[in-house]
Amino acid sequence: MKKNKILGLVLVLIFSMTVFAGCGSSDKDAAPKYGESAEIKMAVLGSAEQFEKRQDFFVGMDLAIKELKESGVTVTYEKIDDGKSRDNGVALAKDVAKDGKYTLAFTLQNSDTVESVADIFEQAGKPLIIVNEVFDSTMNKNYSYVLAGVISAEAAGKALAKLCESMGIKWVATAHSSSQYENMLARGFNNAATDSKSVYLLDSTAGPNRVSEFAAVWDRWNTLGVQAALISFDDPEWACEVIQMIKSQNKNILILGDAQFNDLALMSEYKDSLEGMIVAGSYGVAHEEKLQAFYNKYEKKVMDEIGLDITSVTAQAYDFVHMIAQNVKQSGDAQEFMKHMKSTEGYPGVTDVKFNAKGQLEEDPNYWTVKNGQMYRMV
Repeated sequence: MKKNKILGLVLVLIFSMTVFAGCGSSDKDAAPKYGESAEIKMAVLGSAEQFEKRQDFFVGMDLAIKELKESGVTVTYEKIDDGKSRDNGVALAKDVAKDGKYTLAFTLQNSDTVESVADIFEQAGKPLIIVNEVFDSTMNKNYSYVLAGVISAEAAGKALAKLCESMGIKWVATAHSSSQYENMLARGFNNAATDSKSVYLLDSTAGPNRVSEFAAVWDRWNTLGVQAALISFDDPEWACEVIQMIKSQNKNILILGDAQFNDLALMSEYKDSLEGMIVAGSYGVAHEEKLQAFYNKYEKKVMDEIGLDITSVTAQAYDFVHMIAQNVKQSGDAQEFMKHMKSTEGYPGVTDVKFNAKGQLEEDPNYWTVKNGQMYRMV
């Protein structure tokens, strides 16, 4: 009799543990809630270094979240640090993609990790917005649940070639890292230059990677009569060092680059060398007036509160959060949410966000130039 009681208690205990374990896993695997009463939680994948560098993005998110809270809408986010490791980034993406507490995720990871992460979220049917680096080849997969909130490397390169054509610049060279993003940027430029038949890429160099290699590159460029140089390295500080060396040889060469140069610390440290540089923005801003109004409203407030200069990236993040909140409220599930995110109307906020059927931004990139250590949009 005593044995039977003990056996009964053990069975009850095992059953209880099974029930509780089952409840825990089902909560985690449950689909996120959509609709009017939904509380929105977002994950932001990246590294501590990237989070620090893109403080202007998080400020934009915070501004929107505060406004939404005042109107009774709850939006939160969690930064998830992958330690700049591709393996960790992929593993953490898998966790987020299957965790029901997250409505969607942003990724600030680099392009070498992003494609794998995009595949993971697509298979999980959970929305992902890429806000750092992306390739055309990634978005040509026609994902249903992935959006590119930045211009691709190829599109940025093409835009810079078109700029050279409009400015009457014929002879261009590129110096870049051998990593995939920088190669795609140069490829995009070369493809557009070839199509234009009026801009010529005279030299494309994977390097220089140290000071001792610069002289050979410069001698070649000087002989060729290069008028403009497209510079893109995965180490932004080294990119600025290269630009500094170029300017020491010929201060009249036009320097072209991508959005990684929109870094206040770099523009301050290399102020003289970067003066007059032109970059292709990471996304398009449709109306200068709206952006200026945003600056007028928030620039002093943010500087007084946290000592940070806001940028156009701040405005983009602000729009993304408002757009997400609006579309979550109007949707019953992730599939309907993505349909709203890709609607032809887009979101008429500060930057007028609009995605096409592939999930790419509709706007062409704007051009920005460095003046006195600050980045200004070219009109």
